[in-house]
Amino acid sequence: MINTETLKMNNIPEYTVTQLNLDIKNVLEKSFEYVCVKGESGPITIPKSGHAYFSIKENDEVLSCICWKGNLERLDIKIEEGVEYNFLGRITSCLVDSVNPKKSLLLFLF
Repeated sequence: MINTETLKMNNIPEYTVTQLNLDIKNVLEKSFEYVCVKGESGPITIPKSGHAYFSIKENDEVLSCICWKGNLERLDIKIEEGVEYNFLGRITSCLVDSVNPKKSLLLFLF
């Protein structure tokens, strides 16, 4: 078992949950400021808060996502389960800012 002394002797940093989450967020956002993820939308849940919670699937891989209420209200389309989309957002928790039908990515970028 690793104790505090072992951590200090081996230069293993200690983090609070907040510190670790912030450090991970900073590293990810520096490497992947914005990403476009291609995949099929999974089940969608929209609680009273108005935020959309869903997953993006590809074969056996799944990425959990959130689309905040304000962004969800600005989407030109309604996200439907089982439909393939290009999801554009930030990698931290895959916060989705916009969604476009898969075939329209080139038109969206130019």
